[in-house]
Amino acid sequence: MVLLCPRREDYLPDHGYTVAVLAMTTASQLRCPTDNIFEIGLAGLVFDRGMLLVPKRGRTVAAELTESNRARVQRHPIFALSML
Repeated sequence: MVLLCPRREDYLPDHGYTVAVLAMTTASQLRCPTDNIFEIGLAGLVFDRGMLLVPKRGRTVAAELTESNRARVQRHPIFALSML
């Protein structure tokens, strides 16, 4: 159902929810323990939070990224870890 919703310009919050639902569904189908499924859902919600440190224009405009924004996108997992 989450895959059928239209994508908004600032997709980041929706993306986290979608990843969480899909990851939890997959874990459930693989018969993971309930505690693990909950943790997997939380990970899906926060895994991409480093993208918040990428300028919004770099996340939402369908144009080629500047070198600076490209470097930030590539480092977003490190940003997410720092935020956590």
